Amino acid sequence: MREVDMAQQLAPTPCVVRSYQLHKLTGPNYLTWAIRLTLLLKKAVLWDIVSGTVPQHAARDPTYANWISKDIQAQSELLMHLGDRQAQLIRRCKTSSEIW
Repeated sequence: MREVDMAQQLAPTPCVVRSYQLHKLTGPNYLTWAIRLTLLLKKAVLWDIVSGTVPQHAARDPTYANWISKDIQAQSELLMHLGDRQAQLIRRCKTSSEIW
């Protein structure tokens, strides 16, 4: 085997985003769903937004756009892990914190 081929095989593979197949919230599975989603949101660095630790910034704040972006990501993550019945209940929520 050539040295170049061997070096390519030994080189670390690029990091890829993992896809998680979690059960959607249906009601009776709330406790395990909440544990899993909390950890998933912490890993994605979105839990501070969802938990309200980092409150919504004022529109004139320079970090407002970043907060909005993270909140939309969190809303999306939450919605994709809700069952159909639960998704209907959050349609008027404006923030990820309200959804949670």
